[in-house]
Order: sequence, then structure tokens, then C-alpha cells
Amino acid sequence: MSSQSESAPEAALAAWFDRFNEVDWSEHEAGELPSLLAAITSDEEAQREKGREQLYELLLQEEAVSAATPLIVPHLIELLGVSGVLDRAHLLVLLGDLGDLPKELVQTTEFDEGEPWIVRLRQAHQNVVEGVDAYLALLEDKDEDVRTVVPYALAVAWQRADDISGILRQRLDAEPLDRARASILLCLGLLNPKGDVPLFETHLDKAQPAIVRLAASMALLKAVGRFAPVEVLELLLDLIKNPEMVRDDYIQLPWADADVLGDVSLLLASLREGEQNLSLPPLLATLDEVEGDKALNVVEAALHVAFGFAEDHEHHAHAPDEEPLERALSGDQRQVIRALAECHEPWQQQVAMRELLDAFDLPMEREDLRDLAEAQH
Repeated sequence: MSSQSESAPEAALAAWFDRFNEVDWSEHEAGELPSLLAAITSDEEAQREKGREQLYELLLQEEAVSAATPLIVPHLIELLGVSGVLDRAHLLVLLGDLGDLPKELVQTTEFDEGEPWIVRLRQAHQNVVEGVDAYLALLEDKDEDVRTVVPYALAVAWQRADDISGILRQRLDAEPLDRARASILLCLGLLNPKGDVPLFETHLDKAQPAIVRLAASMALLKAVGRFAPVEVLELLLDLIKNPEMVRDDYIQLPWADADVLGDVSLLLASLREGEQNLSLPPLLATLDEVEGDKALNVVEAALHVAFGFAEDHEHHAHAPDEEPLERALSGDQRQVIRALAECHEPWQQQVAMRELLDAFDLPMEREDLRDLAEAQH
């Protein structure tokens, strides 16, 4: 009996592979698929990780999407239910990515001519949506990672937003895992942002875990933008100074685009009224209220908000005594440069401060920062 029980998962996986191999994948530009699927279902973690990377490259090359991409989706959905399959959370993330297509490309064929990759991704999206019931069944799975990423796969199924949202609201109350609750809120923020504003506001309460409050804030910003409650800005400013409040949970969310500091900076950058960023005055006011790394976090966030991300800038390494680069500054950028020139605490870590400024192609000396700001006034 024990032997039969132990072999059952292997038998189920073998049966799945029999069905999978009924397709001649070489006819669909993907003859390597069977070996990649064998890799991602391996018992060896390193082999699974390598297989996932290669599978992504095959299925989701930009503007070179494989003909196999839409065809494999039903097989991946079925694989989620095969007993003993490891890393089902990664399968759900892959399905979410395969289904993530702008709504306008799903609803129109206007752009299809000469662009087979659009047709294939539309078919993949439609096939991912077909798996909604399979994803919903995993909301109460024993695997915490699975429960955390299920909403990521559900979020692409906007065609079924009403019934998905209703089920997620019910699950939100029962879910004991903070990061899974955060993921549910982020999904609701995409599927039904304006309809769930009261729910999001409820989860801003300071009695809620920080990761849940962050997710509620993100959903509110999606729904109402700069009209979000003041608690949203207060939380984001706290997280700039103390990203460790959520870092361990945040990095496990499939929604995370960068580290928490970078993503929170993007949220602050979205708080605009006309040409003015509403988050900069309170953010810059904290420059001398915090010390050490926290002060540098504020500097980095302010630079992100005003100048974008450092990698977006054509970099010119320059010496401390070099003349500042001539550039047209916006009001927000001038405001940040002046504040950085006049603050005290971040300059206590002079090497790190200069490295930050240099990454954004800005002068590395305070006097040069003042000159740059005044020259544009």
C-alpha cells in the first residue's frame, strides 16, 4: 500500500507526459519543449530553475513568440493539478505572464497583419482565461507560495472580473497569510479598482500588516490616483525610510517589478497635479529627520521621482571638480537638487551620496548642485 501511494504521483505525471507528447512539438517551432517540461518537473531544483528560464525564452520572446505558446497553455493548466508536481507557483506566474496582453490587442484584430506574435499571444491569453476555474480551486491550497501567486494568474482574466472579484473578496477574510492577502488586494485593484475603493480603504488601517496596507495603497492609487486618502502617502513615506517593514514579504509577490524602494518610488512619482509632484515636499522634508541608510533611501527615492531611474540616463562619469552638465530642469528636478544641496544628514555618508548623484548623471559636489539649480532659475 505504501509503495502504491508513493508511485501514484509518478504515474500521474507519466500519464500527463503521455498526453503532452501526443503533440509533435517540432511542427510548432518547439521541438525542445518535451525536454524543457521534463526539466521543470524534475526533482532537482537547479534543473527546474534552468528549465524555467529556457521555457520563458522559448515562449515569450518579444515579437518572436513561438507558435507553440498558445498550444502549451492547456497542458500547463492541467499540470497544475497533477499530484506531486513541484514549483506550481512558478507555473501560475508563467500562466499569468502568458495571459498578460493589453486589452486593446485582445479585443481587436486591427494590428494583426504581418504580426503573427500578436495572434499567438491573443490565443494564449484566451487559453489562460479558460483556466480560471482551475486557478480559483487553488486559493485554499496548502502551499503558501501557490496561494500567494494565484491572484496574479487571475488578474489577466478581466472578462470574468465580476465572479472572480466576488470569490476573492470572500477569500480575503479567510486567508491567514499576509502576503497572500496582499496579492488578493492587488488583483482586485486591477479587476475592479473603482468598485472596491471602500474595501481598499478599510485595509489601510494601521492594525493591518504593512504589506497588506501597501497593497491596499497600490490598489487605491490605481483607482483614484492623487485623490487617495492621506494615509497612502504617509505609508509610502514610511516605507521609503524603512523598506525593511515589508521587504521580506514584498519580494515574494509576483507583482514586484523592482525592489520595494524602487517600486514605492514609482508610486510616489505617480502622485501628480499638473506639472507638480505632490509627494516631493513631504519627502524632502524628511531628509534631515532620518540618519544613515534611511537618509540615503530618501535621497534615492527623491531622485527616482524627479529624474526617473538611474538606468534611464545616459551616463557620463565626471570628476568632482568638473563643470555640471547643462540641462533643462523641471520645477520638480530643481526642487530636489536644491534640497540635496542644502541638507545635512545624507552627506555624512559622502562616498555613497556621491555615487547616488553620479548614477543620475548629476554633479557630486554641493556647490555644483547649487550652481546647477540656480543656473536654470
